[in-house]
Amino acid sequence: ATIAREGCASLDDLVGETGRSSADLLGELLDLELAGQLRRDAAGRFLPLERKW
Repeated sequence: ATIAREGCASLDDLVGETGRSSADLLGELLDLELAGQLRRDAAGRFLPLERKW
C-alpha cells in the first residue's frame, strides 16, 4: 500500500489501489480525519497520525 511505502497517499493513489469510488473513499477518509486517526498535508495527501502514549 502507498501509505506503508511512502508514509502518505493521495485520494487518487487509494482509488487506484482499492478500486473503490473516490466518493466512498473520501467519505471514509474524512470520518477518520474527524476521529483524529489521520490528517491531510498541504498537498492534500493523507497521512496516518502517530499515536502518542
